[in-house]
Amino acid sequence: MLHSKLFCWLAIVLALRCAPVAAAEDADARREHDLAAWATLAAGGDARAQFRLGELHERGEGGAPRDAGQALEWYRKSAEQGHAPAELRLAEAFAQRAEEGVHEDDRAEARKWYGRAALHGSAAAVARLVDFAEHGDVAAQLQLGRQYYHGQGVIRSVDDAYGWFRRAAEQNAEEAIFAIGRMHERGRGRPRSDTEAVSAYQRAAALGYAPATYNLARLYRLGRGIGANADLARVLYERAADAGLAAAQLSLAMLYEAGMNWPQDLPRAVRWYRAAAAQGSPEAMLNLGYLYAAGRGVPADPVEACALFRAAAARGLALAEGNLTAVEARLSAAQKRDAEKRAAAWRGATVAAN
Repeated sequence: MLHSKLFCWLAIVLALRCAPVAAAEDADARREHDLAAWATLAAGGDARAQFRLGELHERGEGGAPRDAGQALEWYRKSAEQGHAPAELRLAEAFAQRAEEGVHEDDRAEARKWYGRAALHGSAAAVARLVDFAEHGDVAAQLQLGRQYYHGQGVIRSVDDAYGWFRRAAEQNAEEAIFAIGRMHERGRGRPRSDTEAVSAYQRAAALGYAPATYNLARLYRLGRGIGANADLARVLYERAADAGLAAAQLSLAMLYEAGMNWPQDLPRAVRWYRAAAAQGSPEAMLNLGYLYAAGRGVPADPVEACALFRAAAARGLALAEGNLTAVEARLSAAQKRDAEKRAAAWRGATVAAN
């Protein structure tokens, strides 16, 4: 009887001593399973899983070896998909590296990722971006100006936008100078003044900023804020168009086609419509289609006209639909197939951001 009781007590003691070991082994197994699950999801492109893996590697938790390089890589993959927490954490990691002097580009990387997180509404990122801007970072000042002007990630405030644009303009940031000119021209956040707009556009254009050159050309042509000067307007339009600004290319083409302010020149109109269409402008595609359909400035080519109307319609330009129907009715089946091939090339044109 005594031996039985002793045996039972020994069994209980051994069980109690082994329980923590077994529990730890179970926990390790669960961590390894969780880590494998996160890794599988992350490898498949799941942004949340990529962010989680970054956290695990940064802290050395969940069975993941502590590895700052791996953490940074996973944070970057997640951030590149627009995952705001990853953008913020990546920015913080680069900011830390910048303080430690790891790499000369770390500060710029930190500012970039704080900027992206700020656009997604991270108050912490906005605060850090303000810190960069207060210390004279032009890119941060410009972004804050844009964000406050458009109300992206912050409460919209044209006064705050102007304040940041002004600080960037003091450092000769051409985009900021242009933005101030546009605010004066539109009367948003500044008293409406074409004269002030012209002054700002002239300054930004002198720095080579094509959108300012284009706007200045328009004001010279219309005689707003400055004496009308069609010849100078044409020079400025050409300069902005040569710089690759699709809006300037389209406007120049329309003016050459209509013969407004200077003699009509259809070959030049075709040239600039083609340049703007190559950047994805649906209006340029439509107008160039008209010229091919009518044989104005180019040999008549209904197939090319059809292709251009199709491409413009695919860009969402409703006016192109009716013209497409009318032109297609006159084409053979073979010509329609040819038009579709050509339209595919036009549809591949990059949509111009300007």
